[in-house]
Amino acid sequence: MLLILFCSCEKQRVLNVPFADTQYVINGLFNTNEPCQLEISGSQNLNDTNTVKDVSTANVLLFEDNRLIERLTYTAPTNGQNVGTYTSIFKAFQKAKEYSIEVEINGKPAITAADIIPTASASANNFIGPSTADTMSAYLNFELDLQQSNSNNQIQYFHLKAQQRWVLYSIGPTDTTYSYGVWFNKAIIPEQNPLGFITTPSEPFALSTGGKQDGIMLDNQQFVGLNKRIKFIAKNNRQSFPNLYLETRLIVRTVSANYFKYFYSSSQYYRTKRTPLTEPVIIHNNINSGLGNFSGFLTDTSATISTFY
Repeated sequence: MLLILFCSCEKQRVLNVPFADTQYVINGLFNTNEPCQLEISGSQNLNDTNTVKDVSTANVLLFEDNRLIERLTYTAPTNGQNVGTYTSIFKAFQKAKEYSIEVEINGKPAITAADIIPTASASANNFIGPSTADTMSAYLNFELDLQQSNSNNQIQYFHLKAQQRWVLYSIGPTDTTYSYGVWFNKAIIPEQNPLGFITTPSEPFALSTGGKQDGIMLDNQQFVGLNKRIKFIAKNNRQSFPNLYLETRLIVRTVSANYFKYFYSSSQYYRTKRTPLTEPVIIHNNINSGLGNFSGFLTDTSATISTFY
């Protein structure tokens, strides 16, 4: 018997990877009738396993149509968070006006960003869900008509979020009393949700952004007239409770192009980052001299239904 041995040699080489200088990452949203909130941190290299670097010494200025409104106030992180928050007192943000920030850190050149709140609006009509839960099913099924107020032949962008709360009720001789729990965010998934790369943002897709945001996003490119029928699911509670029901509230946001492009590209990144031979996804950025997102949105409406267990 002839035995053939295949041998190989191994040579180790040190690969020097050039790392980029630290940049500042800014993430902030603003909405009508709510304060503006920003988080500022330092970027990290691939081999940096430390916690996120909070920036607490920034000077953050907020402008409306280039008019200075105020300096934002910093609040240290709480409840296990790693990054603090810069918050405005001002909350009278208006549609179509441009809002911008100017951030100065340790005497370095200012970091700037600007965006608007969209003027169009949308509503959730014919919101349907189970009135009585099937405790044997893993999911609750919902559907609605998403309707634009007008299209103006322009691309519009939408973000749907779901919240739930438990309601305890007691039926008395003359009336019924209710005790309401706290609203909590609920993950929702479109009926036909792509698992990997999102080929078109015109069909509803679930956000996959590493925990920063959840919900469903889409644009209006495949609406029928002003409407789009959307079906989605949410995980069900398997237990049955007496005198207790679940309220589901659907919140509809009309968002700016910067808002949509940032979270759409972030979802593309998180969906494909562990897939080999996939072209790297560049996350949308509207921060000048930095990284991140500063964008506006309009909370148009919310619709609520009750599910009894």
